[in-house]
Amino acid sequence: MLSRRTLIWTAWILFVASVLLPAPAGSFVGGASGVSGFYVLGKIIVWSEAAPGSAAAPDFWRIVILTLAMFSNIAFLFTPILRNHRTVSIACKAFLVAALVIGGSVAFAFPEFARLPAYWLWLSSIVVLTLAFAGFDGSGATGKSKP
Repeated sequence: MLSRRTLIWTAWILFVASVLLPAPAGSFVGGASGVSGFYVLGKIIVWSEAAPGSAAAPDFWRIVILTLAMFSNIAFLFTPILRNHRTVSIACKAFLVAALVIGGSVAFAFPEFARLPAYWLWLSSIVVLTLAFAGFDGSGATGKSKP
């Protein structure tokens, strides 16, 4: 039986797997291997060091999408706090839907990430987290006192 708690655990497992999945072969200098989380951070560092306007530097909108996608990971920080709440606010649900839309747009703005299995695990984690809070009620108290 699906519950919010089960979906939150599933989202966390997918998120951690996406970060720890091995990066593509040859991604790191000197043949060093690494995980996908470091691969993404390494790409961001390379792009930040590129001269503005050069072919290696992403344009403004790609930077905005990437920044918002990275910020959407904050949703995982509030899951332990909200997991038992009977309902969550509309603003919380809107944040999760926005994180999902931004996460999906990464595939169009950064096709090199869309080729990575880790990206799809990460996006799946946000889908599951959004479903957990937008589609299921928690098991905690409603927060309303009885007279």
